[in-house]
Amino acid sequence: MNPIPEEDETSIITEESIRIEKKQSKNNIEDNKDSYANNNNENSLIQSENNINKSNITEEINNNINININQKKNHLNNNKKNIKKVIKKVEYKIILLGEFNVGKSSIIAQFVDNNYQKIEKQKNCKNKCKSIAVDSETVAKLELYDSSGEEKFNKTLPNQFYKDAYGAIIVYDITNKESFNKIKFWINEIISKCPSDTIILIIGNKTDIKERVVSYDEGNLLAQKYQIEYFETSAKTGNNITLIFEKLLFEIIKKQNQNETKSFINERSSQRKSVKLTEKKNNLNRENNNENNNPKSKCKC
Repeated sequence: MNPIPEEDETSIITEESIRIEKKQSKNNIEDNKDSYANNNNENSLIQSENNINKSNITEEINNNINININQKKNHLNNNKKNIKKVIKKVEYKIILLGEFNVGKSSIIAQFVDNNYQKIEKQKNCKNKCKSIAVDSETVAKLELYDSSGEEKFNKTLPNQFYKDAYGAIIVYDITNKESFNKIKFWINEIISKCPSDTIILIIGNKTDIKERVVSYDEGNLLAQKYQIEYFETSAKTGNNITLIFEKLLFEIIKKQNQNETKSFINERSSQRKSVKLTEKKNNLNRENNNENNNPKSKCKC
């Protein structure tokens, strides 16, 4: 056999080593691909789990928010229903009487609008309203009627003005003696034309003016004579304006409750009387029936 040339043997070894290296490189590449794929899969799984957790948390938060909103809506609706059921509205007619230019319309303007107005055209304040909360369950609407300056031209006001008045406020000017002297006339007008249970107050107005001609004691003594409460006010500054209407409202409600109690007592008393009369009638009827069913035998001797 001929020996293999040295060059050829070296060439074969080199080709074999290259082939092995290629194979190893190929295997390494495949391993790297698998590892990369596995890492990607793991990362994808982690990311998808995170996304799922985020979506679950978001959904839970939204659900809690919706639940809270619905609970608040239900609470508000229940409160509205309770308010509609609880609040009771009552209305009372209040009339203001007195001589011309004593400040009746200005008192109403100060009370209703919290604003002093020296009103020249009295008809602008003929009738105004204001509501006052009596308690948590009752709101009173005061309908305030001014005589509209008619007292200047007529000695007496129409009967319609006095009709159904729950309260009457007689106003005089402490700087005008004549308006004070007319209080008795207005008291008699109220007694003769208003309902018998009308509450009356006497008011000395314009205390903001220093030059007074009627003292506090004069006004208070006259009010005591007729057993009427007396106050002094200033429509200009607002002094005691709210107080007189709140006091009047309190006395009206107090009187109303007394009347309701009396009415209830009278009603129960009349019911008892009617029951007693019915019992007496029934007893008489029974006696008559017994006599008819068992007539006494007449003697035929």
